[in-house]
Amino acid sequence: MIPGTFQGPLYADLHSLFQGLSPEGRRFPRELPERETWLRAFDAVQMNEDEFDLLGGASGDLHLLVRLLPNRRFRVDGRNISVDLTLAPWEAALGATIAVETPDGDTKVKVPAGTSSGKKLRLRGRGMPNANGSAGDLYAVVKIAVPKELTDQEQALFAELSTASDFNPRRAR
Repeated sequence: MIPGTFQGPLYADLHSLFQGLSPEGRRFPRELPERETWLRAFDAVQMNEDEFDLLGGASGDLHLLVRLLPNRRFRVDGRNISVDLTLAPWEAALGATIAVETPDGDTKVKVPAGTSSGKKLRLRGRGMPNANGSAGDLYAVVKIAVPKELTDQEQALFAELSTASDFNPRRAR
């Protein structure tokens, strides 16, 4: 390593990367010319000695290797991000517009009628950005949740639906 050069890993969570914050919540010492460069997990970020003074000590170059911390809500695959989208059975059957969490804030996604569990709803350009300005996609992965306990009315409605419908998910379509 060249004298006056500092290097090491920087562990950052997804939300911090999207907001341009350090893991401790502080803004970085300068605006990076390409925010997208910072956002690339496993890439190096460099600041030259004119731009960075480490803790008031000697000036030098700073080389950081960005390591993305695991996130319990989001899964990152290259530039794409996936998040689970939990729906009620009637939202999946009838269609709905639902709020979905993204790393840089909530947005709405239109769920088409007849959506099944496992379907991926694509939000183009809402994934990890890159240096050329384009970004990956965010995929909202549908999970249908059924109430654990039904009211008498809900039970009656589901019973009515089961007799009125000829849909059988185990039969080949």
